[in-house]
Amino acid sequence: AVTEFDLESERIRLLCALDDSRANLLRACGRSQGRKQIAAQQAAAAYLGISYWTLRDLTFKGEVPHVKIGRRILVDRLDLDAYLDRAKIRQGP
Repeated sequence: AVTEFDLESERIRLLCALDDSRANLLRACGRSQGRKQIAAQQAAAAYLGISYWTLRDLTFKGEVPHVKIGRRILVDRLDLDAYLDRAKIRQGP
């Protein structure tokens, strides 16, 4: 016999699976739940864990792509992730 507890447990399991599927789909599309895709330099620097001035130097050197709108410089979060991937130190045997 199926109890009310069993039905509620199954409902919760299905809702969690749906949330996981939605999160995976958003990641595949290059989006993340609750995060802005484009960030100002101050927020981008905080995301990387570096100072504003270090990020400013990286953008001026062309190491981190950016968009300039008027005086504002904006950075795409995906470009920050790509920069981190390029900057990783990989040591072999």
